[in-house]
Amino acid sequence: ADPDRNPDREPAGSWSETEFTGTGFPKVFYLRYHLYRHSFPLMAIGRWLEARRG
Repeated sequence: ADPDRNPDREPAGSWSETEFTGTGFPKVFYLRYHLYRHSFPLMAIGRWLEARRG
């Protein structure tokens, strides 16, 4: 990946995510699920591979 196109990219290939990814109680507390940024892309790739296999 080109760091100029994705300035949040980390050296190991991941990316930083400063936003909260879940809501405990709105306007009271919010949650950060640290692995969501990896889980959903992996699920999408898995579904794509399954669809290709037919």
